[in-house]
Amino acid sequence: MADALGFCHEHSRGLLAEALVREAAAPVFASAIRQTMPLLSERSFGDAKFQQVYFSAAHACPACTFERRAVGRHAGRVSSAFAGSSTSDARIDHDHHALCISHFRCLARNVEPEHRILALGRYLAMLERESQEIQDLESIESAGRLELEDEDAAPKLRDVLRLVAEPFGEATFAPSCFEDVLPDLSDLAEFVTCMVACPVCIEVERARRRWLETVRQGILPSPEMWLFLPTCAHHVSVAAALGETALVRAVVAHSLRVALEQLQQQLRSLVSAAESEAELAAARAVKWGRRRRRKKTDPPIQHAPRIARCPACERLAVAELQATARLLKALRVERHRRSFERGYGCA
Repeated sequence: MADALGFCHEHSRGLLAEALVREAAAPVFASAIRQTMPLLSERSFGDAKFQQVYFSAAHACPACTFERRAVGRHAGRVSSAFAGSSTSDARIDHDHHALCISHFRCLARNVEPEHRILALGRYLAMLERESQEIQDLESIESAGRLELEDEDAAPKLRDVLRLVAEPFGEATFAPSCFEDVLPDLSDLAEFVTCMVACPVCIEVERARRRWLETVRQGILPSPEMWLFLPTCAHHVSVAAALGETALVRAVVAHSLRVALEQLQQQLRSLVSAAESEAELAAARAVKWGRRRRRKKTDPPIQHAPRIARCPACERLAVAELQATARLLKALRVERHRRSFERGYGCA
């Protein structure tokens, strides 16, 4: 079970996007689900030790572990470079400018605090240049549909897209079991009687498609579009996969602007904390040697920057909560309970 179910949701989605892996994983998951179901009736199922024995893999995704180790090694190299090693400034810039925004955030958390401000400043300067170039970019409708594999199609937009989107994987993958049932089902009560997929998964998929259609129809600039444009790497990739140049341009510009604001806020917090620490150190130096009662000094409060949630992620999370609530309400009806007890195509 640990080997079969050990990947987190994000990396499982990437693996299952590959047809070969998907076909091999399906029987493994089906067997694991059949063996897991009897455990749900155990009285000790919610016990911490019980969970650790049977479901410990949920806390140690091998892909996440490998990624954290890689980020830690790279952060160590960047920290030593900023500390004044023989590495040139050009090489330092290349090392962390080549990172997308999400991985740079991971790296910045692992860089030594005294070097984090410099790293953030350099990365922000690069993002500001890219953002300005996107703003100055003239109409590229002549490029037609944006093909990311085509070396001649909208090169600048493609270069900036790599900073805000997922670099690999099939962003628009959806389980094939949804394709046949979505057109024929109108509400969650009908989802319960559908035997091919989890009713909550179907509802979340419908919400995802509604969001995607809203984004597709809202290409023209409007004051309300920020409520729909994605900011996380996954949903930026989903929107970019539509291939409509004007839409991709709007999504990239918005995502880059949001990332700039968040990183600037983080940099201001770090600078403010460093200045407060310097003032306290100077005050202690002035008072050094005076014989007086020692007074406890509280450390400066460091406010963590608020990271706004991606609108697409927020909509899907709300859809999942609402679908779960409606499902629990539907299960009060006996015929729905009987249908639900038969099992579904996903857990």
